[in-house]
Amino acid sequence: MLVPAEVWNIVQREGDERPIVLLRPVGSQVALPIIIDGFQATSIVLGMKNERIEQTDRPHTHDLFIDVFRQLGVQLQRIEITGLKRDTYYGRLVLSSVGKEEVVVDSRPSDCIALAVRVKCPIYVDEDLVNQEGKIYRVDGDNLTMAPAEERDLQVLKDQLHRAVEAEDYELAAKLRDRIQSIEKGES
Repeated sequence: MLVPAEVWNIVQREGDERPIVLLRPVGSQVALPIIIDGFQATSIVLGMKNERIEQTDRPHTHDLFIDVFRQLGVQLQRIEITGLKRDTYYGRLVLSSVGKEEVVVDSRPSDCIALAVRVKCPIYVDEDLVNQEGKIYRVDGDNLTMAPAEERDLQVLKDQLHRAVEAEDYELAAKLRDRIQSIEKGES
């Protein structure tokens, strides 16, 4: 199931030059770490600040895509981060235009995110993907540390409980509540 998400932060791990965009479901503490390159990180940050890259008088790739969408009457409805295969995340752009069916285009998650932050469209992430690959991070200045796996597992259960209550699936909510209480009491 796809759930609404947000770009939480862009950070670097100690000893690793590659930026990581942290994407997390809205209201969750569990973030999906997606390794990107420096160019993509810059593009995402500038998009979040509503700025264009002005290094030349020519449009930057993501700004160019937005300009093309506008000229063709196409809107970016949402982006979806949908899977992970062999250490590669998969994403897609969902496009629409008046009187036409939605078109889904395969895309790198970093490009999806760079476009989404520019047009302020919704970001969705696969809930199972977050539950399997997500981590809880603590950011202290420029330092990034990961919380213990047990803390992440407990937070995943709490997020699932919250969504079960929202969906009025009280039977599942009761099972999740009991599991959470068991873990918190140290009963595993």
